[in-house]
Amino acid sequence: MKIVFIVIIAFVFCTGSKAQSVELKENVTVENFRTYLLKNTMFPAAAVESNVQGKMVVNFKIDSNQKITVISFIRHLTGECDSAVVHAIRQYPYKLALPSAEYTIGFQFLLLDGGKPDSDIKPFDKSLYKNFLFEMNVTSEFPQRKPSIVY
Repeated sequence: MKIVFIVIIAFVFCTGSKAQSVELKENVTVENFRTYLLKNTMFPAAAVESNVQGKMVVNFKIDSNQKITVISFIRHLTGECDSAVVHAIRQYPYKLALPSAEYTIGFQFLLLDGGKPDSDIKPFDKSLYKNFLFEMNVTSEFPQRKPSIVY
């Protein structure tokens, strides 16, 4: 009987610990969200091949459950770049530790030439946007050019 009681207490203790750790993971900070987007926002191959560069500004809502709901663009770049950003935001699996409201993020898509940006990196004017959280650069190298064949 003692063994059954100890097993039950151990089970309850372990279950309680797991529930706590899941709750902590579900409610993350803005910095965690930014890090996630840095790792998961891809520069679309079609945009790289077309030498697309520029800024986009994304607006989204946080509902009462701290989940991201409506995503819209204040300033868009191209369909491919817009889709890449929306995909990364929609895939975010955690709740954000933010009050229910609308928030803004700035993305700058840059092509690198030998590790240096091809164009000037100018910061976003955060005063133009409501609840501006952060800005981030999405980078890729210039596409490899096929050498010209001279006959």
